[in-house]
Amino acid sequence: MTTYARFVKKFQDDRVLPPTAPTSDQEVVAYLCRLYEASSSATTVQSSASALKWYFSFWPGPNPCASPWVSAFLEGLRRTKPATVHRAKISQAELQLVLRSNQQRMRQRRVRAYVGLLYAACLRPAEGLHLTREDITFNSDGMIVSIAKDKTNKKGSPRSIPVLGGTSPVCPVQVLKEWLQIAPDSPFVFPKFSDPKNPMPYDSARGDWKKLASILGISKMISLHSFRGGAATQAIKDGVPLDEVMRFGRWRQHKTLEAYVEISAATTPTTSLLS
Repeated sequence: MTTYARFVKKFQDDRVLPPTAPTSDQEVVAYLCRLYEASSSATTVQSSASALKWYFSFWPGPNPCASPWVSAFLEGLRRTKPATVHRAKISQAELQLVLRSNQQRMRQRRVRAYVGLLYAACLRPAEGLHLTREDITFNSDGMIVSIAKDKTNKKGSPRSIPVLGGTSPVCPVQVLKEWLQIAPDSPFVFPKFSDPKNPMPYDSARGDWKKLASILGISKMISLHSFRGGAATQAIKDGVPLDEVMRFGRWRQHKTLEAYVEISAATTPTTSLLS
């Protein structure tokens, strides 16, 4: 009800007419149009319409939000899908180039292990930055990464992500092991060098990646988010079912995953299900 009250107050504040003046369906449609122009969010508009419909149900007379004009506007909004903005994805060849790089500076070794882990565990950049050593468990198969909180699990129990390892020097598990052997003493897997009790800042991670990518000749379009997308794209190319890819990356909605997956001949049969 608190959310509904907020939407109702916003509508009342926007009105030119007195609060006690009758509200017409045309006024509601005009307001929802302005709200969509300001927010670019169909979800916000639909939530506002639901709140107003509830609010006007307590008023005498016809409910303006039950009007066919309002219903038609909302239906049109539901059918209008904005074009998906696809992020650049890192390829396996580019990832191997990164993991094979023999750059010896600590910053370069730290970011190399970091982006390798983002790819291997399909992590969001912030999730990787805040990992502690206690969140990583190595075993005979590779390792298990424990994510305490993420965008789709803010209050639930930690989620465990198994990562298969190998003996190759370009294996992300091996690269991470090597990093942890030389990393500063810190509870974090990727600590801030000047203050190891804190994690590496996002700006540092982004800057270090840009420098390494430039050295290796990798496109500037490849960002820290590209590793998560690259992992999802490769999983689909390898024939992993879409539902499993969504569980692996902890995506709740197909629409969200769609922005991360490369559209190509190798992925089209599966990615067509995302639309």
